[in-house]
Amino acid sequence: MSRLPGSIRIRRDVPPPWLHPDQTLTGGLSSMMTVGATGYHNDNYASFSSNGPSSWETIAPWFDYPYSPEMGLIDPDICAPGEHVNSTVMGGGYSGDTWDGTSMATPHNSGLIALMLSKNSTLTPAQIDEIIETTALERGAPGKDNDYGAGRIRAVEAVDATPFPIPPDVTVSLVPSTASVPQGGSFQIEVTFENQTASVQTPDVWSLARRGSTWYGPLVGPVTITLAPYQVRVRTVTQHVP
Repeated sequence: MSRLPGSIRIRRDVPPPWLHPDQTLTGGLSSMMTVGATGYHNDNYASFSSNGPSSWETIAPWFDYPYSPEMGLIDPDICAPGEHVNSTVMGGGYSGDTWDGTSMATPHNSGLIALMLSKNSTLTPAQIDEIIETTALERGAPGKDNDYGAGRIRAVEAVDATPFPIPPDVTVSLVPSTASVPQGGSFQIEVTFENQTASVQTPDVWSLARRGSTWYGPLVGPVTITLAPYQVRVRTVTQHVP
């Protein structure tokens, strides 16, 4: 029996930030992952968990992921434990009862994302999605399917696959870091540039000023600074506020 596309007017059906290779039909992307539910003591698909495919072919202004005769949008993106889950409750402590639902599965995925970001806070939504989907435990049909998505999340494997952040080539510090100056006034700011690499760096530098919600500038620059390997340079700039 062929599947019919699900409702596209709720968040579970939005496209992910990264498209799995099995999602050969392409279209717009979002910053959300859709999460299905599996059993807590087994990895079987939960009967209450919504499945795909979805379609946006009649929804303006996107008109993408057509279902017929194409695949539509594979949903969910990932699965996590969502049956017989003991959860915290308002006021502290645990419920004492176990609850079922994708509302139980989604926090597992959110917690995994928090662990990944604690290792590398520079990850983009697409990078997070790709790591979680490609390290998931395969369930259901091979590849990404409309019951389990890419599979059941695996926290240890996803965190291990998360790269450490790449240090910036050049760091910049300001003294003072903030200043309150009356209109028409000026102040001096000391800017320290430090080259963190073994090669010459030539960053472009400029400054802006803000009055209320309005930004003005650039007031200084852009100026190109040349830094020898591991060099530290300090410049004092007089900043005028119009």
